[in-house]
Amino acid sequence: MRDPYSLFEELKRHYFMYINSRFALRHEALAAERQALLDADRKLYREPHIEIVPPYAYAEAGFGETVTRLGLPEELAAFAQYLRQITKD
Repeated sequence: MRDPYSLFEELKRHYFMYINSRFALRHEALAAERQALLDADRKLYREPHIEIVPPYAYAEAGFGETVTRLGLPEELAAFAQYLRQITKD
């Protein structure tokens, strides 16, 4: 898995590639000036904000057991199990 900042940099690079190919300028000085004007926080993008939070405490009961304990429909536990199966990497 990529870290969030490198993903941000890659997306930003691809966005500028699109702008420079779709709206190409013949004069290199103008292209460089446009790049300098647009390549700043709050122009075309925002710098990532990463907040460090403490990990969540794990529940001792599984999701299915919690559904039963709370008296929720059993279909909810089955649906959660289905989602877990189709989203495995």
